[in-house]
Amino acid sequence: ESAVALDPIDPPGKPEVINVTRNSVTLIWTEPKYDGGHKLTGYIIEKRDLPSKAWMKANHINVQECAFTVTDLTEGCKYEFRIKAKNTAGAISPPSETTDTIVCKDEYEAPSIVIDSTVKEGLTVKAGDTIVITATSILGKPPPTSVWSKGGKDFKPSDIVQIE
Repeated sequence: ESAVALDPIDPPGKPEVINVTRNSVTLIWTEPKYDGGHKLTGYIIEKRDLPSKAWMKANHINVQECAFTVTDLTEGCKYEFRIKAKNTAGAISPPSETTDTIVCKDEYEAPSIVIDSTVKEGLTVKAGDTIVITATSILGKPPPTSVWSKGGKDFKPSDIVQIE
């Protein structure tokens, strides 16, 4: 029985966690420095549900990009992730370094808004004049929705009101 010796593939770069929710984790990583002499065909994402020692495949489709969102995770549970690369010759790389331990939970950040400081100090305008109120950033997690209002009444876009 004959066997073909395959050049080993270098492991992909350590995955970086770019987003965490109560049931998903989004990872990005760098491709292996060496592809084993054959074109890379995709990546295998593995997860470990702590305190288990067993690694399980976390992707059910072929992942060709260096990014993937692992879904169907359990809120409050701890996970670790690692990546393997595969090439056209059928070789599979050793696993990447493992992520730090991640706890699945929604990230909350109180909303914040940055408004033009001259408007905050007070603005005097004559009837019929145009005023522009600029909010340079409206941030928060999850991203907040915003409305402009005065005296408890919301401004709606119209012939005299523009909201961009």
